[in-house]
Amino acid sequence: MERVNAPFEWAMAILVGSFFLATWSVSWIFAVWGAVWSAPGTRVRAAVR
Repeated sequence: MERVNAPFEWAMAILVGSFFLATWSVSWIFAVWGAVWSAPGTRVRAAVR
């Protein structure tokens, strides 16, 4: 059974994977940002300033 639309499947897999990776990295960055700018992060905030 030949798979003619193999490049399309690869493109869809890469697109979906990059989308999930982007959403995960953005949520991780927001989590780190929230942790830094919360009450325990006042020392880090003072160190940055």
